[in-house]
Amino acid sequence: HFFPRRNQFVFRVHVPADFGDSEVVWTLTSNGVTERAYGTLRPPYAVDEVVMSANFGAGGQTGFNPS
Repeated sequence: HFFPRRNQFVFRVHVPADFGDSEVVWTLTSNGVTERAYGTLRPPYAVDEVVMSANFGAGGQTGFNPS
């Protein structure tokens, strides 16, 4: 089970070196409902420490390390 907002940064996707501006689309269907998550290597969409901190609220979570 994955609980909302509790399983962030759980998955990694390895892509080839020549991936460029392509996108990855992860599609999950459960109970007849299809959800999609999109990924890209474009810099504006990069998840860094600032983004991770913002996802956890002011200051982030103490001791959090996504790796």
